[in-house]
Amino acid sequence: MTTMNELPWQKADNAAAGNHDCQLEQMQRQIEMLRAKLESETIVSEGMMRRAMRDKVAGVRRNQIAVAAIGAFAIPYMLLVSRHMGMSVWLCAYTTVFLLTAIAYTIWAMRDISPGKLMSGQLVEAARSLMRFRLRSVRWFWIGIPALCVWLPWYTAETIGSLGMVPALVSCGIGLAIGLALGIANYRKIMRQVADVLDQIKELTVKDS
Repeated sequence: MTTMNELPWQKADNAAAGNHDCQLEQMQRQIEMLRAKLESETIVSEGMMRRAMRDKVAGVRRNQIAVAAIGAFAIPYMLLVSRHMGMSVWLCAYTTVFLLTAIAYTIWAMRDISPGKLMSGQLVEAARSLMRFRLRSVRWFWIGIPALCVWLPWYTAETIGSLGMVPALVSCGIGLAIGLALGIANYRKIMRQVADVLDQIKELTVKDS
């Protein structure tokens, strides 16, 4: 119990203790404010990262839909060109089957991809979907290349019969160069976007764990 008449040194000690307690309270408030600020900044940065991932995944879906649409447009175009140039029925059938298979496989490969999963917190499921898509894309790359290696010489041989040697080789060579350049560039772009999203998902899951 404190007495009414405190000694001077006791008053000084009490004042120092009071100042110390006040400083501690101020430090605690500042730490709480700093923690709240850091948490809010973390939430904002994670939200921006999720939106960036969502946009990339949505871009991948749009790209695959565009590829399927180009394939669908190419079927009647190739049939008209083949008929006009007198191509064989077997080449037309092979071309149609290949394009239909490519369209079906493209739609099937991307069916699990959902940008909404990245915003709803389903990061693990989104990562699994992207890994499945990447694996399926790689598989189709190694299926499609041999199929094209069969189609191109066949198409060139029948084109030579209707156009002549030089025009056929020139047109097929130009078409092959442009097609390979665009196809490989698009494939690498999609794989790079998928890899970026997977890396960001890994970063977020490590922070949350």
